[in-house]
Amino acid sequence: MNNYTNSLHIGASESNLDTVLDWVEHILENNAVDNKTIGRIKVVSEEVFINIAQYAYKEQNISANEAVADITLDIHDNKLTLSFNDRGVPFNPLEKSDPDISADIEDRPIGGLGIFITKKWMDTVQYERKDGKNVLTLEKIL
Repeated sequence: MNNYTNSLHIGASESNLDTVLDWVEHILENNAVDNKTIGRIKVVSEEVFINIAQYAYKEQNISANEAVADITLDIHDNKLTLSFNDRGVPFNPLEKSDPDISADIEDRPIGGLGIFITKKWMDTVQYERKDGKNVLTLEKIL
């Protein structure tokens, strides 16, 4: 597996989800990542990007051109690192409690499954607020 880094600067809009997922899939396929891992990375990418699109800029009075996400995908020494950055309101998804997946589906509150799945499928998930940005970094050993 080659060392590889690529970045995507894209509008934080649900309408750009397919572009994000195609970008992720293309990079992973070109770097010989197995199909199961590609599927999981795409699910995780969808969860994180949709949260940025729906919530990061919701309370800010900014133009659509300013509501952006910067995504970096790095593969180095059999470790995949995926980083999502936005200038939205500060939000650490890791502060949310994991959902009670043993409870009946009707009794569970809405939300929280995306970050739960992300934490289960990735080896490391870290959040920091840096230079006015939310930075969520996900790592997976390949």
